[in-house]
Amino acid sequence: MTDPVIAYLGLGGNVGPVAETMRTALDRIDNDYACRVMTASSVYRTPPWGPVAQDWYLNACVKIATSLSATSLLELVLATERSLGRVREQRWGPRTIDIDILLYGDEPVRHKNLTIPHPRMKERAFVMVPLAELAGGRLLDGRTISEYASGFENEGLEKTEIRLTA
Repeated sequence: MTDPVIAYLGLGGNVGPVAETMRTALDRIDNDYACRVMTASSVYRTPPWGPVAQDWYLNACVKIATSLSATSLLELVLATERSLGRVREQRWGPRTIDIDILLYGDEPVRHKNLTIPHPRMKERAFVMVPLAELAGGRLLDGRTISEYASGFENEGLEKTEIRLTA
């Protein structure tokens, strides 16, 4: 087994009991022999993003330690999504759960179906604001994650009282 890598995941959803689904997803990831959920950000109620009319989302980020490769971690999060009813019918459409690998260690990852850092994360308040709680001082293209997050002050995010981990 390799030394653990610190990775950050983004979670979101807007169909069904979203907070419960997110907690179940984290339990499943944490129960994998090669992953440990370390901490979770606050949960934010966020306006829908993209061209599809839909309900508001709940979004959060989590920090994990994993000895899985980036591609194996992707397989785990995709299997977790499927097990929780995720169906990919419409891009940026409603979903029970979405789990994105935002960061994996300190090095970029480029594979056919996986790019890390997540290629559009810097454009999204629902990613950068919760991620700043966990990794605010981390540099991303010469700026800290907190600096990116501060640029989203008027994006309509609402911090909730929901907690994903104890």
